[in-house]
This record gives sequence, structure tokens and C-alpha cells, in this order.
Amino acid sequence: MTAYDIIKSKKDGKALTEDEIRFFVNGLLSGEIPDSQAAALLMAISFKGMNGDETSSLARTMAESGKTLDLSVLPGEACCMHSTGAVGNKTALVVAPVVAACGVRTVIMSDRGSLNIGGTADKLLSIPGMRVDFRTRELLSTVSRYGLCFAEMSGEAAPAEKKLSSLRDNTATMDSIPLTAASVMSEKIASGTKKLVLDVNVGSGAHITNVKDAKRLAREMVSIGAANGISVTALVTDNNSPLGYAVGNSLEVIEAVNTLNGVGPEDLTELCLTLSAHMLHLCGKGTFDECLEAAKNAIFSGLAFERFVWAVNAQGGDSGVLTDTSLFRKARYYRTLTAKSSGYITSVDAGLCGRAAAMLGAARRRSDDIIDMAAGVMLEQKPGAFVKSGDIIATLYAEDERLFDDAEREILAAFEISGEPKETAGLIIDKVTNKD
Repeated sequence: MTAYDIIKSKKDGKALTEDEIRFFVNGLLSGEIPDSQAAALLMAISFKGMNGDETSSLARTMAESGKTLDLSVLPGEACCMHSTGAVGNKTALVVAPVVAACGVRTVIMSDRGSLNIGGTADKLLSIPGMRVDFRTRELLSTVSRYGLCFAEMSGEAAPAEKKLSSLRDNTATMDSIPLTAASVMSEKIASGTKKLVLDVNVGSGAHITNVKDAKRLAREMVSIGAANGISVTALVTDNNSPLGYAVGNSLEVIEAVNTLNGVGPEDLTELCLTLSAHMLHLCGKGTFDECLEAAKNAIFSGLAFERFVWAVNAQGGDSGVLTDTSLFRKARYYRTLTAKSSGYITSVDAGLCGRAAAMLGAARRRSDDIIDMAAGVMLEQKPGAFVKSGDIIATLYAEDERLFDDAEREILAAFEISGEPKETAGLIIDKVTNKD
């Protein structure tokens, strides 16, 4: 068995055995297989695909490449959630406190963002003093005491997944369905969860851009979960427009805080409540409708925001910026953009908004970029709104005003304005479960 033979086998469209997958993953980690051959295999998989057995084997092998958690040691019910990545998606910051306030413990295991999309860990690190680097014992202690913990996937957990994800970032294979499914589920297997809700994002602002592929990704992740003893509910959600109004790390945390206080954007609130209800339902907290009502009560009673404050304090963060969001560090410069014509906003391209935010410093355009936590884009209008020529449609934030011109072109191109209104698509496109 050699790396060359495995690459050729996949290039020829053959299915890889679990032994071949394990040989390759272990060789990559040990350094016996160079990045160049790993990149070749990733490209071959991207073109030729993988069947269900291959994808499940890859997920399991990556999970077993490092240390794993065991959430069964926690008292009571535990559940996890994960979003596959989308412009403006800050659902985890809202959902975890809501679920914890309803009596279900949850661990949000997140990564740093890539490809114009800030990750949950990046957003959290915009809170001064916030820690997301936890060892296993400390993480479990925090969840047991406070009901939730936001943690970055440590180097000890699924190191093979991190290595392959880094290579995928640089080889244009982030849109591969089997590689994405195996990547996400390897982390969930390693986290020890037995109940999981997935937010599978699709659209111009997501890694997956068409609904057919997103549904396939959802089915594959649910299938991997079933093969590894995890009950999974996956929602396929639209990200052709940014979720909420904010695109940028501290801007998104502020929007999440507003949502936890019951005054968030309608689309973000709807999705967070739905995800929370599915998590509670998976954990036996009642019918879906009963769980949805419990999630609403957690927000409007203030209990969910209180849980978020507890978690931030427990993780070393300055919760003062949550109770008074004006204390977040502000970007040195801002620029307001106005509509060039009157009419109805028929679309706001999330992908272009993400590119603009990255140009301003809010996300990585390369793996070694340093993020500016205060930079980003704040939309002032959403699809369906009527605007007059000269109305403000977005505000840009950056530390260097020379960054504005390129970002402005992206945002103005993102807004489509028409003389006639256009019916907007529903936020939740499909649902896939182990039972489907």
C-alpha cells in the first residue's frame, strides 16, 4: 500500500477501503506522506466523490486521530449544534445560551473562519479577555457548572481534520460534499456528542452554493451520525443574503446580544429559535411546538442572556461589553453607502458582502491573515425594503480608510434594486433526520 496507489485508485473512480483511508491519514500526520500527495488526493476526491462507507470511514479515522471527549459524564441531557459556515451566521452565540437556559447542556466546538467567513471562535475572541482554548477536564467542568461552553477545537482533538482542512483551504476543495461531511462529523464524533443539530448553509455566502448539494451534504452528515451512534437533525438554510444585518466579528456579537435581549433581526431570531427548539426536542423536552415556546420564553425572560453572561465570565471575558455594547472597540473609520436609485431591494448578495468584510479586515483572505475584530459591514436595509435614491443602505468599518474603495464596490454590486418587489424565499429550505 502506497500513497501513490491510493491517489491513483481514487483518480480512477474506485472506492477506498477503510484500511487505505487510515493508512493515508496516519501517514499525513506522521509526515511520511507529504502535503503535495494529500492535496492530490483531496483533488481526486473532489472530482470523483466518495460513497457513504468511505465518508463515514474518513470521519471516524479523523476523529480517532486525537483525543476525544465523553459528554455522557455530564449530568442531565447534552446536545451540540454546528453551522457549516455562512456570511453573517452567528446562531451559535444565541442558540447555546437559549438551550442552556432550558436545562440542556451544550458544547459549541468551533474553528477559526476561512474564505471570507468569520468562525464562531473569531467572533467570541472579539470579547476582551475571552478564552476558547480549553483542555478536556476544564471544558467538562465549565459545561457542568454553567450549562454551556464555547471552545475552539484544540490541537488534541481530530488533528487530522485540521491538517486536511488547512490543505482544503489552499486547494479549492472546500466545496467538496464528502470532504465537508467527513470534516464536520469527525469533530462531532471527537466531541463525544450523541445528539446534534446541524445548520447546513447554502447560497452565495456559504461554501455550498446550490440547494441540491446542500441537501446531499445534510443527508451524508445525518448518515455518518447514524453510523456512529449520533442522533442528528439537519436544517438546510438559505444564505443568499447575510443572516441578520452585521458581517464582522464584534458587530455580530453585538447583534447576537440584541437577539438574546429580544430585539434582534427577524431572520436571525427565527432561525435561532428553530434550531434551539430542535435541540430541545432531540433531548426529550417536549413536542417541537412546546420546545419552541420554551426557547421563546428563555429569550424574553432574560434567562438566555444571563446564561451568555455567565459563560463569558467563566471563560475570562469582559461581560461588561455585553451589558453595554458601546464598550466594544470601535473601528477608527467608517463610511456610509447610499442607494443609487429608488426601488425595492430584491437581493443582497451574501458572497459579495463577505468579500467586502474580508477586504476591510474582518475575515481571512489567506490562512495567515490577522483579523481586525472591529472591522466589517453593517447593512441598513434587507431584501424586500423600499429605498429612495440617497438612502443609506450600508455602513463600512475599518482601521484604514484606504480599504473602503474596493469594499464599497463589492457592497454596491451586492444590492439589487428593482422597480417591482420580489417575493423572498423562506429561510429554512429542508429538514433531514435519522428517520428520513
